[in-house]
Amino acid sequence: AVAADAGIWDLLPKVRKAGRLHPRVIEHHLVSPGGSLPDVKHYDEGSLVTIDVMLSHRKDFQGGDFCTSEGVAEYEVHSFEKGDALVFV
Repeated sequence: AVAADAGIWDLLPKVRKAGRLHPRVIEHHLVSPGGSLPDVKHYDEGSLVTIDVMLSHRKDFQGGDFCTSEGVAEYEVHSFEKGDALVFV
């Protein structure tokens, strides 16, 4: 993990310097019909780690796809089911 961090993110030295981790923000998002996060370049600035957890069954709503940009105007939909956690660094 240390070698992977040093080769990609270099986050661990920042954690060691800070001395400990603590939540910057804890949010609960309830998305209503028609709601979305349409910003294709969205990212959580200032966060070391972002964790999204699916609390609902997919059969209980429509939409809510987790998509990643895979090139110019190309997006890939990924499975995101109840109990799944997405972790971003």
